[in-house]
Amino acid sequence: KVNISYKGMLLDGTVFEQIDHGIWAELITTVTGWQYGVPNFKSGDVADNGDGTYTYTNSGEGFLFIPSGLGYLNSPHGSIPANSPLIFKIKLNDVFRLDEDKDSVLSMYEVKFSDGKWDYFDTDGDRIPDFRDIDDDGDKVDTKLENPDPNGDGNPDDAQDTDEDGTPDYLDTDTH
Repeated sequence: KVNISYKGMLLDGTVFEQIDHGIWAELITTVTGWQYGVPNFKSGDVADNGDGTYTYTNSGEGFLFIPSGLGYLNSPHGSIPANSPLIFKIKLNDVFRLDEDKDSVLSMYEVKFSDGKWDYFDTDGDRIPDFRDIDDDGDKVDTKLENPDPNGDGNPDDAQDTDEDGTPDYLDTDTH
């Protein structure tokens, strides 16, 4: 989840959307080009103003050039014509790491990014990606009850592997 300010433009310079004060967006719900591009920006420094507002400084800024295949493809979207490449001037203010399925493993560790492509782990093959699956291994025991993160940092790097087969217990169907 990111707090981001941006201006979205077509190649001819037409602005189709502009957010100046930052909004929170879950990258998984954005166009594919954002999912690939935004993680390459650094987030800014956050200062709590004490009145429920925050000030961001030193935010990562830049442009994302998104071909139509990573945007809205051949479907028009609002004032964006079909097959339109998109340009976004962005400012990444803040990043908030999510645990969408509340299984004690941050969602970022339940997705993979390789060869420039996002992919989702579906350990038990139930067509529910692990980051949304409360029982990642399909053993009828909620992942959070299998202690996937003993030190509580959201990273399952220290997860138990009781039978020492190389698969951590929270993903291992033959541990229980």
